[in-house]
Amino acid sequence: MDADILLLNEFDYIADPQRGIRRFIDNYLGKDAYPYYYLAPVNTGVPLSADPSEVHGFGHYQGQYGMVLLSRFPVLTEQVRTFQHFCWAQMPGARQPQLDGHPYYPPEVWAELRLSSKSHWDIPLQVGRQRLHVLACHPTPPVFDGPERRNQHRNHDELRFWADYLATGRGDYIQDDAGIRGGFRGLSPFVLLGDLNADPERGEGAVGAITQLLKHEGINSGLLPVSPGGTERGRPAITADWGLRADYVLPSRRGIRVKGGGVFWPGQHQAQRALVEGPHSSDHRPVWLDMELI
Repeated sequence: MDADILLLNEFDYIADPQRGIRRFIDNYLGKDAYPYYYLAPVNTGVPLSADPSEVHGFGHYQGQYGMVLLSRFPVLTEQVRTFQHFCWAQMPGARQPQLDGHPYYPPEVWAELRLSSKSHWDIPLQVGRQRLHVLACHPTPPVFDGPERRNQHRNHDELRFWADYLATGRGDYIQDDAGIRGGFRGLSPFVLLGDLNADPERGEGAVGAITQLLKHEGINSGLLPVSPGGTERGRPAITADWGLRADYVLPSRRGIRVKGGGVFWPGQHQAQRALVEGPHSSDHRPVWLDMELI
């Protein structure tokens, strides 16, 4: 696809770039493929002080299932906002998991538990004379829980975070990791992307979880990315092997002209089909968007 901007989900966080992302770029993509990148710590495998048996985000070790952004445009690192430490309980009206009519988490755990199962990033890029914000995240899948539906509720609120962040006045409660309060700033265009683990029609996600973004006043969701492989499975817009639309690239209404897009999932008889099959390929398919800043 030769993308100018590429988000990789489930890429382990390794603090030393020479041992992690830089080595991956040099040895797998080519030394000059992506001169800029952004990575930061995530919540996976990080224990809570209130209960060390609990972790802020599922992971067998700290940094597992992290993410990294690769770019051919400079990353304005000093202006990046991260929300790794924002607590779930800080969100007004949070969907606090319940079991038998009582809060599932003990008060001390609920007070400390972070909202983001990995992290939420607002990464500004310098594209010529213009600025483009990349809003990246990877919410927990709304499964692998019990009757308390803690993952379902968390997935909903991880998506609601962006909906509030992008709405005027609704993100005043948000505080980033540098202690700065408030939602999205300025009028720059943005693209929200990631494995959002939410399908608008099927699956075990909370009703309306992804529609918080698909119907958001600031987001242009008019283009529905499709693929031959998904069409063969009966749902052209699916992005995952199990038949759901889980992955998204959502541009802002302002400042962006969408020229095309799709899901890279070749059909059975296309030459590139082997790239998305077999034990070494992902169970997700890449979603791409061709756009122009205006």
